[in-house]
Amino acid sequence: MPSRAASRVRNGHGERTTDPLLDGVWLERSREALVIRSTEPLEVLSSAVVGGGRRRARSIINMHVPLSYDCSTPERDLRAFVRRSRLPAPSVGMMTAVATEDGLVLGEAPGSIEVRSVVTVGLANLTRAGEEATERGAAGTINAIFLLDASLRDAAALDLAVIAAEAKASVLAEREIRTAAGSIATGTSTDAVVVAWRPRSTPRLRYGGSATLIGAAVARLMRQAMSEALARREPDAVA
Repeated sequence: MPSRAASRVRNGHGERTTDPLLDGVWLERSREALVIRSTEPLEVLSSAVVGGGRRRARSIINMHVPLSYDCSTPERDLRAFVRRSRLPAPSVGMMTAVATEDGLVLGEAPGSIEVRSVVTVGLANLTRAGEEATERGAAGTINAIFLLDASLRDAAALDLAVIAAEAKASVLAEREIRTAAGSIATGTSTDAVVVAWRPRSTPRLRYGGSATLIGAAVARLMRQAMSEALARREPDAVA
């Protein structure tokens, strides 16, 4: 991880900490959100609620909402947070009921390529892929952001999103985490993943599958985040 120390400030919304992730990219953590800011636009491929798909972004948001959040206006509420916080545009945004202090920040450097992850793990509406959801969409979700100091082709970014989903599902299966219907869960109905990279970084990578250094790193980081989050929980905790 970068060696620069984290900074702390207080404002009207409580304490905010700032942690470096890569040169020119840092994580701001407050009780309202986990926000990744970049001095230059990042290339992004994501399934985020706001700014999903393929785009560039200078801010990536994982906004905290209460577990009782009704999920009826997520785009409006995220955009209101972006305006209120004066975050740099364009932005990509997700939501989580997990307390921001429980967000896990991890990193590796396979082959000297810096890879960072910021993950929140909520289990309020567990589902199994292919089975009909038995509950209305809820705020509990598993959100994962991966940031790489390397230039990716779109196919490589998509590989990494797939690898993250596989790693998540493998941990849930190993821990026998089940849906309300009793099936082994593969995730929640509102999970989101963001893969972001710096366009001018080198090397330029064509592949990101499980046989690549970056693919293996993303899988390990996802598994570690899931395992640490599950280990922290009481058996009936679902936020």
